[in-house]
Amino acid sequence: MFLLELFESNLSIRGRGGSILVYASQISHLVRYCYRNNIGFLDLTDNAFSQFVRGLNVAENKARTRAARTIVAIGEITLRFLSFVGHLHGQENFVGPGGTIRTVWSSDQLASRHYAPQQRFASHQIFSHRSLPQPSPVKRGMPISSADVQRLRAAVIEHSASGFLRMRRQVTMLLLEVTGGRISEVVLLNVDHIKEAIKLARPMLPFPTLKRGGNNAVLRHIPVALPDLLFIDEYIRIHRRRIIRRTVGVGADHGYLLVAERGGRPLSGGYIGTEMSRLRSLAGLEGKAHCHMFRHRFITKLFKQLIEIHKFENPDAFRQALFNLEGVRAQVMEWTGHRSLSGFSNYIHLAFEEHEALAKSVEQFQDFQLTRSIGDTLTRMASDLEAGADPVAVAHLMQEIARMVGPDLD
Repeated sequence: MFLLELFESNLSIRGRGGSILVYASQISHLVRYCYRNNIGFLDLTDNAFSQFVRGLNVAENKARTRAARTIVAIGEITLRFLSFVGHLHGQENFVGPGGTIRTVWSSDQLASRHYAPQQRFASHQIFSHRSLPQPSPVKRGMPISSADVQRLRAAVIEHSASGFLRMRRQVTMLLLEVTGGRISEVVLLNVDHIKEAIKLARPMLPFPTLKRGGNNAVLRHIPVALPDLLFIDEYIRIHRRRIIRRTVGVGADHGYLLVAERGGRPLSGGYIGTEMSRLRSLAGLEGKAHCHMFRHRFITKLFKQLIEIHKFENPDAFRQALFNLEGVRAQVMEWTGHRSLSGFSNYIHLAFEEHEALAKSVEQFQDFQLTRSIGDTLTRMASDLEAGADPVAVAHLMQEIARMVGPDLD
């Protein structure tokens, strides 16, 4: 019933269970503790809950200790679960100040992401308990480097078993880099999104957006350079179409952009994450190289542009401007898919640390993307030719790029 309430409060079940699966997994620690100690939920005391929390300090395999932030997250959701059980059985004060399990309310603007049922609990309040540790610092997510991107691209060309696989991997990496999308969003892109963007004078790609609560993706619009879209369109017209015809059939085409070579089914985010891990090994990279690092790269680059445009002198000035300049704030949140400014802090610091003079205006940001896109597309086409791609198809793509972006370069 608790999980049903979570679902009815519009929490996501996307991506093999989404947020609800995460919370169910966290509550399972309490379920196991009560089972092993032959204790009912309503028989728990304040001291028993403290003992449960102390037991969380060691992971199940005892190979490593859990981070304090992880323990806090487990503790918060289990307290909410126990409060739910208490309310269900008429024990309104089972969990709370002065209750059987003594807790305090902690106002935390960021806590609403953990649990926000619309009926029972205030969306910006969380339970806390004396046994819960202080959260460990949040680790900074680092962007993938240009050198590592080049090595991954080389691995795609060298180690892809077929022309379709080579092209699909290139398209996947391209989308991760130029949209800054979460991998769970990239796999929701469909052919119509690409076709719609190509028609625009200043292409804006309709992009599925998650992390908004619930299980329905809404669309945000991201500027993507035309050569990049034309490259993706070549994949659609030639490579993807061939797979769809051979597998599900054109009449049963589901429309999703990224498809499996065998079966033609839509790819999952987990599959692409595994493929990126394999490419990392094939490229011989020693450091991390996962899909979300492309998102860090996109947002950091975007912030570099804004630093140069507005001549911000330090992170605090930039952060204040995001609060005060409504147009800039709305544009940045639209392009990145963030719901609040709280997620930007890490990227602001990275952008200042890596600051380069890359652009002079928001409009010139798209011009920069266009120039970068043309260079990258030519590099990909040269690699494809060396790998045995059809010269006629490559020539056709070059002609399309020249015809459609030529006026913008005058």
